[in-house]
Order: sequence, then structure tokens, then C-alpha cells
Amino acid sequence: MLYQTTRCRGLCLAATFLISVLFLVSNVHAETVVEGDVTEALGPDFFVDKAAIGGDDQVIKQGTIGVVRCDFAAIRPLNVGKAGSKVTITGLGWASPKSLSNTPTSVQVTIVYLGADGKGGGGDDVTIGSATAQYSNVKSGEYFLKFDKPMSAVVDGKSSFFRVDFSPLNEAGNALLLLKKEKDETKLTVAGVSQAVE
Repeated sequence: MLYQTTRCRGLCLAATFLISVLFLVSNVHAETVVEGDVTEALGPDFFVDKAAIGGDDQVIKQGTIGVVRCDFAAIRPLNVGKAGSKVTITGLGWASPKSLSNTPTSVQVTIVYLGADGKGGGGDDVTIGSATAQYSNVKSGEYFLKFDKPMSAVVDGKSSFFRVDFSPLNEAGNALLLLKKEKDETKLTVAGVSQAVE
């Protein structure tokens, strides 16, 4: 009986170890922010496509959330049916200057539909999705994040305004993410499509 119990414990420990290894392996792959031409990389379908070098910087510090408000009808109206619109987002793009210090090693992004009033916080907001990606600020230029799995949700489509939240991270806890902007508008690109829901 003692042999069987010891053997069972050994098998259980081995199984637990194997599951842990498989879990770690499955999480080795992570989405990655890449430097390059945003329009070429994420096209051809966009809600808004404004990522470009030039202008001022929106500075986002680790521990805070950098909010970018976007009109998803900047290029064409959302396709809206009787039951709303299915919004599918395939990627994001922005432009950043070369950072000399406090560079993020990863960036978390969350995309939220701001409800019928287009302002948010009214109880009808819809979170489209969230992703965390590896990031390396190698030069001043455009950067894009192409989602491995597109974010998708059905919204009422009574407004075309969405919010993109950015959270930069590094081990030191002092990450700074700089996004290029013109006046008060951050120059963001959002790739994807909308489909009428009847």
C-alpha cells in the first residue's frame, strides 16, 4: 500500500510538472509590436489611419492609462443593422520618437466602444478586447501591432466613438510610452471592419 501511495504521489507530481511546462510553453509566444509602415502592414481595411511621425508627444507613464479617443467613422460610416454592428479590429498602429531611457518592454492595449452617447461611462460601454504585446523602441518611426486573433464584439452602432487605452510596462516600473500627436489629437491607426447585424 505504501508503495502504491508513493508511486501515485510521484505520478501526480510528474503530471503537475508536465502541465506546468506545457502552460509555460503555450505562453512563450506573445504578440509583438513591430517597427514599420503601419498602412502597408495593417491594410487594406481601416476605421482610422493617421499614424505618422511629426508633431508633439503624448507621454504615458507606467501605472497610468493613456487614453486615445477615436472616431471609427473617420474613413467610412460603420455598417449598422437593426441589431447593431459587429466590429472586428485586426490591429493598431502609432508613431513614436526614439526613446533614450525608460523604454517599455511591453504594452497593454484595451479597446472600448463608448456607447450611444459617445462619451463613455453611461452604462452602455462595450469592451471590444485587450492584448499585451512585447515592445522595443528601436528608432523614431511608425509601430504596429497586428493581433494574432482579431478583437470582435457587437455594439449598438448609435455612435462611432471608441477609446483605446495604452499601458506601458517594464521591470523597473518606470516605463514611458510616447505617441505622436497633432495638437490634441493622437495620430492613431485602427485596422478592421464593421458588419451590419440584422
